[in-house]
Amino acid sequence: MDELESYSLAEDEDKWITINGSHVKIDENGDVVAGAEGKINSNKNEKKSAGEKLSANEKSAISSYSGDNFLKINSDLRKGKDEDPDVARIDSAIGKGSLEGGTLYRGMSREDAKKLFPGGDIKKGMVVSDPAFLSTSKEKKIAGMFSIGGVMLQIETNKGDKGLDVTGLSSNKHEDETLLPRNAKMEVIGVHPPKSPGHPVTIKVRYISEEKRPAMDGITESLAFDRASVRTIDANGRLQISRTNISKANVNGYYGREIPRSEELGLEPNKLYRLWRHPDELRKAAKTFNNIPVLSKHIPDFPTDPPNEFRVGVTHSNAEFDGTYLTVGMSIWDNSAIAGIESGEQRELSASYKYVADMTPGVTPDGEPYDGVMRDIFGNHEALVPDGRAGPDVLVADSLPPELNHMRKHKAEAIRATLKPLLAQDADLEAEVRKALLALDEAEKKD
Repeated sequence: MDELESYSLAEDEDKWITINGSHVKIDENGDVVAGAEGKINSNKNEKKSAGEKLSANEKSAISSYSGDNFLKINSDLRKGKDEDPDVARIDSAIGKGSLEGGTLYRGMSREDAKKLFPGGDIKKGMVVSDPAFLSTSKEKKIAGMFSIGGVMLQIETNKGDKGLDVTGLSSNKHEDETLLPRNAKMEVIGVHPPKSPGHPVTIKVRYISEEKRPAMDGITESLAFDRASVRTIDANGRLQISRTNISKANVNGYYGREIPRSEELGLEPNKLYRLWRHPDELRKAAKTFNNIPVLSKHIPDFPTDPPNEFRVGVTHSNAEFDGTYLTVGMSIWDNSAIAGIESGEQRELSASYKYVADMTPGVTPDGEPYDGVMRDIFGNHEALVPDGRAGPDVLVADSLPPELNHMRKHKAEAIRATLKPLLAQDADLEAEVRKALLALDEAEKKD
């Protein structure tokens, strides 16, 4: 059958159900009329999976997921809930794996396919993703059991793409299962209609692994909403913020793994490096922060793959650098985002931008040493985030890495309590807390 540019899943569909793991077609009387071939036998030449690399908890989570737990976990993930401890364990397990390359298959009903392809409309070039984990098989016949009368995804992967062969840990070893991460992105590269009634629509997709997505080559910098800024609600109910701080010329610490081209630069992943956002670089970058999206979460925003579901506003066209701060106005369209800002629950902005790391060390005019300078800064988006690194005027320099977000809060509280009575009233307490944390980190590394 010829390849199509697009395809729309029909509303009037054959009725298929699952019996003992096989998809079967039923007539109006409920009698099975096709597809009762039964399960495929287990693969006797079972390959070793990546289980040897996993912790006991990760293995248990994978095994449970491959049984019945996948229903609950994936249902929760599609509702935006990821509190189940097994989610983090599966995330970690998949993060330790990589694919050998080649084709993976996933069979699904048309109703499930409509959730992946909004409205059931499939077009070449479109990029789709599922908030849930994606179970696939290396065996087309296995996926075929789940795609009779439905949809067959034919997923093209490359060596090194993110994913985990869970065959050795699965409760259903005959499925020869490979698990792809949640929110795995796929680009449609071909659409083939059913060859005959009962056959699936075949959709060829290219897996866009996390490792292969367009690199932000940047950083995310969190700032407090400026309470002194003028805020108004316009006639359409949108929140208009005349101007607020979005960046500051200062020195902040970043782990080597957070810095673009870190391997090429020979940086140690877990070492802290002090980077200076040079005033001249922020001045040059100001216009790139005009008219960029405001998102409800951090995700790179590119025209080829816009995260429309997370866009809640846009910056104005008045970005400027005043010698210390980079500022801009913004419009917020989403009611929940507006409520969070007004209540103070969503009190921080986070700027995301590309930059080039110039790892030439030096000292700022204020006498603060640095390991490198951020050059060629270029804005990508603003985001509403729950936690910044430090600072009341600029709750500064990115959303915290996960380990800092938990471990360092207790240290920061102790340092804050000690320093507060010793500082002048107008002193930047949070900046001093951050410096103390960085010094403590360096001292602990030397020990």
